[in-house]
Amino acid sequence: MAIDMNVHELLVIGDSDFLIHQVQGEWAVKNPKITPYVQYKQKLCKSYIDPLDIEVKEQPVHCSHVEAEPDGLPWYFDIKKYLETGTYLENATFNQKKSIRRMALIFL
Repeated sequence: MAIDMNVHELLVIGDSDFLIHQVQGEWAVKNPKITPYVQYKQKLCKSYIDPLDIEVKEQPVHCSHVEAEPDGLPWYFDIKKYLETGTYLENATFNQKKSIRRMALIFL
């Protein structure tokens, strides 16, 4: 999928320390099922994969996944507009305005 989207840099996060060390070439690959993936990764990746330091935040973060918006605008459009102009869409309800204000607190 990343190749089809012409991605030039890709950050991969994993939770299997064993598999990550194998893919990075630090540990030997003994499982024949994993060998093709490691070989293909080596073909695609020409540089070292930097390890990622993970921080634990004191406050929770929220993530919403939206397939498509009915109005065709990106999911963050209302929040961005509120941050830029301090206004809402014309037909925004009281609850929608409240949600936008709350979500705008965590966006820069």
